[in-house]
Amino acid sequence: MLLALIGLFGLIGAVMAAVAHMVSKDSAEYDRRIVWKIKGYPNRKNGSGD
Repeated sequence: MLLALIGLFGLIGAVMAAVAHMVSKDSAEYDRRIVWKIKGYPNRKNGSGD
């Protein structure tokens, strides 16, 4: 019984870690594609944000 509980929580933890990684990666990709397209890329050589 204890081994099944440990396995269950291990599986839940692995799924939670995978989902957190996917959400983080997707959020960063969204920022690169959408937000910087609207605001302009920072740190350009000409110094403008556009």
